[in-house]
Amino acid sequence: MAAHVFTELTPEVDALVAAGEFVWVEIHDPDDTQIDRLAQSFSLHPLSVTDLREFGQRGRLERFGDHLGGVFYGAHPDGGTPQMREVHFFASAKWLVTVHREPIPQLHELRDRVIEVGMPEPSMLLYKLFDTLTESFFPAIERIDDEIDDLESAIVESADQAQVEQIVSLRRVLVEMRRVISPQRDMLTSGGELLADIPGTNPYRDEYFRDVRDHLIRVSEMIDAQRDLLAGAMDLYLSAVSYRQGEINKQLTLIATIFLPLTFITGFFGQNFGYMVADLIRSPAVFWVFGVGSLVVSGLGLLVWFRRQGWT
Repeated sequence: MAAHVFTELTPEVDALVAAGEFVWVEIHDPDDTQIDRLAQSFSLHPLSVTDLREFGQRGRLERFGDHLGGVFYGAHPDGGTPQMREVHFFASAKWLVTVHREPIPQLHELRDRVIEVGMPEPSMLLYKLFDTLTESFFPAIERIDDEIDDLESAIVESADQAQVEQIVSLRRVLVEMRRVISPQRDMLTSGGELLADIPGTNPYRDEYFRDVRDHLIRVSEMIDAQRDLLAGAMDLYLSAVSYRQGEINKQLTLIATIFLPLTFITGFFGQNFGYMVADLIRSPAVFWVFGVGSLVVSGLGLLVWFRRQGWT
């Protein structure tokens, strides 16, 4: 089948559709005028037109007379943080319309492949659309997995507050991914009858859409596993902080223990009683032996004891 792929709505599109040729109209960030033309050319439902003006919809699949319509999401790494990409689609026996606001490289690659190898049967093109957007989640999940591994290593080496912020940020990304994945998985589970009856097309091979559903289930399971890993990373951070605080407390205790007998000795010899100072310490030798010597002996004794206990 010849590949009639367009990135904007032109009179040629209307002519090809009227002639019974299958077309794919793939539009990036349309304005209100373009949306009105799409609605008029393809007889889109008013609710679908409203959704095209206000993105942020939940993944879904619906029947509108002679065509299907819905929302499907993909993922795109934007500056290292995966961003969700919302795609509105409308499919019939004569055309496929896809609309998105943000650039989606994977969708552009699919369009180039279709132009190169030819247009597949309508339901198969819809499958390729779903499959391409679903596969875009795997690189994003792998990147998050690498970040979690690096994060755990960094926590073991030296825990700091920035790691908590990274854990929270990654958790938000996973929550957002789970928010869009779950409806898509349910859509392919409960919407099989709709997909099997794309108006005017030959029955599609059910295993293709089941494969997409299985991939979505796998993505959902990987997201759950990474959320558990992040919870473990937070526990590891708290353990590392507690251990470091314990080490600090131990060092402070050692210092306080060392200075306790020293403070006692210096305080004892510093008392203003003649029989303790003037009468007993009558020469430099006595001062060095009993005064300074007792300090040195006390310190060395504590050091030996600490080493025997394995504290130093």
